[in-house]
Amino acid sequence: MRRRRPRRRRPLRSRLNVDDEEPEPRVPAGGVARRGDSTRRSRWIGEGGSIPARGSGVSGPGLVALVAGLVVAAVACAGRAGDAPEGRAWRAESLEAGDGLVEPIPTATPTLRLDGERASGSAGCNRYSASYALDGSKLSFGPIAATKMFCAAEGVMEQEDRFLRLLASVDTWRLEGDRLVLEAEGTPILVFAETG
Repeated sequence: MRRRRPRRRRPLRSRLNVDDEEPEPRVPAGGVARRGDSTRRSRWIGEGGSIPARGSGVSGPGLVALVAGLVVAAVACAGRAGDAPEGRAWRAESLEAGDGLVEPIPTATPTLRLDGERASGSAGCNRYSASYALDGSKLSFGPIAATKMFCAAEGVMEQEDRFLRLLASVDTWRLEGDRLVLEAEGTPILVFAETG
């Protein structure tokens, strides 16, 4: 069997001429700019509009608009990733128990993940899922569906029932450092730590 030699591809080359001479004319996309002699040419590939043939950079209002756009994009991305509970995995650190917050049973720690418009996780023994609505600091969960396994370890089923009831009563959220605090009527009822 004969081996075929791979086709040799030509490298794509580009050139940017920057100097202090007079500016070159604007060139329509896909056109060729000629300046004085045929040795100085710039070829632009693109669709529609005019593209400056000279690579002197962006200045004036164009530069301001570019910088403003980059700042807005950076703030939006940073705010979304760092200041929202969505797209992150959370592990319960404490649950409201009637007389204050208590730590969950270590072998049955509830978890929470908010992705898109679905919340899911472990209630300690069973898996659960629910729709949710997040609007600023307001957070509410729709009907919660859960598997129905029985866990024999002491207190696990009671903790799971309490966790699911608390989750259904959440109305606001806030971040305190790397902690997610879920509240009902202004009172913290569930506190989670980010797991990664």
